[in-house]
Amino acid sequence: MDRTRAFSACSYSAGVRYWITVGWSDCRIRSFYPESGRPMYVVNKAYGSKVTAVAAYHNCQRFISGSDLGHVVVWDVPEPNYVTDVNHVYKHFVLKEHKAQVTCIQIRRDDSECVTSSIDGSCVIWDLELVPLCSLHHCCS
Repeated sequence: MDRTRAFSACSYSAGVRYWITVGWSDCRIRSFYPESGRPMYVVNKAYGSKVTAVAAYHNCQRFISGSDLGHVVVWDVPEPNYVTDVNHVYKHFVLKEHKAQVTCIQIRRDDSECVTSSIDGSCVIWDLELVPLCSLHHCCS
């Protein structure tokens, strides 16, 4: 077993699409179809050195990750690509307020806000309606 890669966070999305999103200590985020366990998409380089929290929007269009360095990142979920099987997620928007590891992310049922907590003792309420759709100025691809 590869000891350099350990599971560190998990989220289950049950909206229009269903998937399981898992954050790993190798700084990757992987999502899987729950029926088959097949990979759905992957983020090859999330922020920080490991992913410590993940949560999916209820509308299944985005998910949020937290890192060991305090980054909170909103990711756009790609449409399924049945040709290549696994989609790669690139578009994102970084929110930075925490000074240490993000421990938890909870998204409001209407996807308008979320709250994140950190081991630095802070909790931040984010207005997700202010997070722009990805553009060249805020995202990498």
